[in-house]
Amino acid sequence: MFSEYQRVNGIFHGMYLLALKQEDLKMAHLLVDKQVELVKCFEMGKYYEAASRLELAKIEKEEDQVIALMKEMLAGVSLINSFYESPLYRHMEFKKPGEKFFEELRKNLLKCFRDEETYGFLKSRLEEIQ
Repeated sequence: MFSEYQRVNGIFHGMYLLALKQEDLKMAHLLVDKQVELVKCFEMGKYYEAASRLELAKIEKEEDQVIALMKEMLAGVSLINSFYESPLYRHMEFKKPGEKFFEELRKNLLKCFRDEETYGFLKSRLEEIQ
């Protein structure tokens, strides 16, 4: 089940990248919405929902939405593996990451969110992200 989520998500992501290459933002939005539906269907959690939406919001320089998605992702770091508890995956055994994993992930996200080249348009608002 988990590998199927990854496979189908990869297909949608590839189609999304093609839509961006063709500058078809309407299709890109449709595909992001489908990725979010997929996240919900496979009970992957809020972190993955926000992560699915972040890039397109960034491309469109939707400051409020990007900030909100960054906050959702940071808030969801400790729940990134909440899907482990879903009945969909009861047949699987997952190694639960330790606190260090979550700390490193949060630190890496903050570093990524402060990248001038990627998120420079948010420079005056980065203090909102903690």
